[in-house]
Amino acid sequence: MNAHATQPPDADAVEGPAFPRATRLLATSMVLLMLYWAARSSPQVLQAQWTASAALLTLGALALVLWCLAWMWRSRTRVDAQGVQQSWVWRKQVRWSEVTQARLVGMPGLEWLITPRLVVRPRGGGIIVFHAADRRVITAFARFVTLGLPPAPASDAAAQCRSTSSTLEWNSRPYSTAVTSAAATAKASGETNQAMAANAK
Repeated sequence: MNAHATQPPDADAVEGPAFPRATRLLATSMVLLMLYWAARSSPQVLQAQWTASAALLTLGALALVLWCLAWMWRSRTRVDAQGVQQSWVWRKQVRWSEVTQARLVGMPGLEWLITPRLVVRPRGGGIIVFHAADRRVITAFARFVTLGLPPAPASDAAAQCRSTSSTLEWNSRPYSTAVTSAAATAKASGETNQAMAANAK
């Protein structure tokens, strides 16, 4: 019996929080500080001549800030053989086969504060950014950026980890020239396989 036959389709999927705990705590502290100063200023605020539209706009902005903060704590990023997705205020997802360019952006040594992110350009244009704080997810990002391949089976996790630190260092400067085209990688791989087959004849 094939050993892989009993594995569920998402056996090689990895998932983790989208933002580091330090980043979430910092954002929470800033929001609490904002609410504290708002409470201290409430007598002067209440005495101001508020119009209905101004009051609604202020309350809407506050609700948006609290909603985004809540999603920073809830947001998770998942990577599997089909693609990557991140839960957010709106769900972000893309299939690997639709990605034409990918870049992993991070600051080595500061991943605990500055969230590493995968920036992809899918077919049809536009840019989608996926954040990740889990080492396994970041490793899967690095594998795709460097090799143009989806996550490897769990047995290859050690090989993936060896490439992660160098990939993050390679892309440590935001919007550097380190851009990998998945389509170009696949094409080059196909040409290499054809050349090897021709030499074998």
